[in-house]
Amino acid sequence: MYIGIDLHKEVCYATTLDKEGEIIDRGEFKNNREEWVRYIEEILRDSKVAIEACSYWYPVCDFLEERGIEMVLSHPSKTRIIAEAKIKTDKIDSKNRAKLLRADFLPQSYIPSFWQRNT
Repeated sequence: MYIGIDLHKEVCYATTLDKEGEIIDRGEFKNNREEWVRYIEEILRDSKVAIEACSYWYPVCDFLEERGIEMVLSHPSKTRIIAEAKIKTDKIDSKNRAKLLRADFLPQSYIPSFWQRNT
């Protein structure tokens, strides 16, 4: 599965696509540990998650890595389909991020190792 998450300080919006690109789930959840645990319990371990580089991605990356889920960090200024969209909503951004991830067209930012992030 391919999951695009629009991450914010208080709330996250996620869209999940299957291997054929069909939306199989979408929804909003609070950006706190309990909600992330609940959300992650529903994700298959071979899923890929795309999150835009922002000030909140470090703990999410740690959380996903601890559970064996691959995370891709999208480069915000290079993700033009999202950055230049005339209609910007969390729902649209998360869907486009998942689509770009599935097609392997998502411009990525470097993810430092766990050790680098936490020293």
